[in-house]
Amino acid sequence: MTDVLILGGTGWLGSRIAERWLDAGASVTCLARGGRDAPYGARLVVADRDVEGAYDAVRGRDWDEVVDVSSRAAHVAGAATALSEWARHITFVSSVSAYAADDEPDADESAPLAEPAAAGLSRADELALIAALPPAPHSPAGA
Repeated sequence: MTDVLILGGTGWLGSRIAERWLDAGASVTCLARGGRDAPYGARLVVADRDVEGAYDAVRGRDWDEVVDVSSRAAHVAGAATALSEWARHITFVSSVSAYAADDEPDADESAPLAEPAAAGLSRADELALIAALPPAPHSPAGA
């Protein structure tokens, strides 16, 4: 069975991604703040990604796929650092974090773009982070 961790798996998009994986027969765990239930059949792990140790409950387990649905680059970087050792593949899904500011109301596609997530890292650290990411992508049946 495929083991999938969805970060932010209880919101509009994350829950639909979780449902697709569940329909494909995967075992799905959703890590979220706990304001909403996980989709039926998925396990919910309550954690606030702004708090140190947010990934402790899901670290140490091998994940075939980690799907990160986030609009905050700091969350994505934290998840990649905390989970890459246990993830066969990580998929990051976002459009908001492509933009320089994530707190401007009514911003549209013409808003300034953010620097790449690796900005501010030394080249050696950037290469180490890239090397730590898991290789081959895969997706649920029919996706």
